[in-house]
Amino acid sequence: MATKDIYEGIKHIVYISNDEGKSCEHCSFRLGSDLAASINHYINDHGYKILHTGQESSRDDNGNPWQITVALLGK
Repeated sequence: MATKDIYEGIKHIVYISNDEGKSCEHCSFRLGSDLAASINHYINDHGYKILHTGQESSRDDNGNPWQITVALLGK
């Protein structure tokens, strides 16, 4: 039995994080620090599905480690 490819049919991907304040690509919904609300918005209002969630590491303005949570959603 073949497994279903979760990426089948994906034509558009959005990147969101809990470190960015930006608007949804499709409407005026404000994305931000509540990553769950941002993910739920894309799923419930625009039909996206989660492709990946994880962390990114970078440095802050003082050179200290900085972790953010990110998600990739697609449809």
